[in-house]
Amino acid sequence: MKLIRLLCFVLVLPLWSSGQSALLDSYLQEAITNSDALKQLQFQLQRNLYALEEAKGLFLPAVNLTGTYTLAAVVEASPFRLAICSIQCTAP
Repeated sequence: MKLIRLLCFVLVLPLWSSGQSALLDSYLQEAITNSDALKQLQFQLQRNLYALEEAKGLFLPAVNLTGTYTLAAVVEASPFRLAICSIQCTAP
């Protein structure tokens, strides 16, 4: 109810006080910026806008990208390794 009164006051005031002092305008501006009800409404608006963007995103296609790689091991055929392998392979 206070919010409705404040909004009516803010909407009617420029028509009524076109010649009023700048002090009154500064008081009104301070009341608008410090209003907890307006801050709460602004927060709810932002929250709902974010929820709307999230809901819109559910209709878009999703892309998942995964990748793997393998590194081939380089085996050198050194004479020492070949000798051990031949000994182990020919052992009974």
